Amino acid sequence: DPKWTGSITSPAGAAGAVAPASPEEIKWSAKIHECLAKKAARSMTKGEITFNTTAADETNKTFVSTLSAPTVLTAEYSSEGPCVSKNAAQHSAAMVAMKAEFAEVYAQLVAACASASRGQKRKGSPDAAPAGPPEGK
Repeated sequence: DPKWTGSITSPAGAAGAVAPASPEEIKWSAKIHECLAKKAARSMTKGEITFNTTAADETNKTFVSTLSAPTVLTAEYSSEGPCVSKNAAQHSAAMVAMKAEFAEVYAQLVAACASASRGQKRKGSPDAAPAGPPEGK
């Protein structure tokens, strides 16, 4: 089991990028690739990590996905439910895999989202009086 030392890249990906406000905004498929490469101590090869994405029903408006990587994952992981796009279904399956295989990293990423959303300033309401000197002076 690899030791996770130092900081992981930001939930958004690139260092210095703005952290997503919610876990749904994290690019989970990129995070699972990053963690699997660390676990294997090498880059993943083409076809080693596969997403099988299919329509959830006959309307082809929602999708489900299954993530498999037999050489590095302990199981196959499916999206949490039907998603509005193929990409969303793949991210959902990757998030389920992160939660199961890399629980510590998953928790760090979700916590980073929570702290990022707590640090955001609220904009004043449009009805609020503008800041400035009092009228009449």
